[in-house]
Amino acid sequence: MAELIWTSPAIEDYLYYCGYLKRTAESFAKRFASEVVAFAEDIAQRPLFGAEVIESQREGVRERLYFKYRIIYLYRNDVVEVLCVMHGA
Repeated sequence: MAELIWTSPAIEDYLYYCGYLKRTAESFAKRFASEVVAFAEDIAQRPLFGAEVIESQREGVRERLYFKYRIIYLYRNDVVEVLCVMHGA
């Protein structure tokens, strides 16, 4: 399993969506909060499973989708850095 690191921007994104969903869909917000963390832990176990992010200029940047949310991460040297969480719309 790769080491998992959340960058500050990714944490800010995560907290933003948790807060937004709490105001609009409280039941999904609770699910989102716990499942995104578990999803990131799964990424660390299988980092090459994600698709390469074509628009990125950096090698090793990949993404996995959680519902309509993109979890974008950098995988190198057995470390997964979550770079951002963003809505896919």
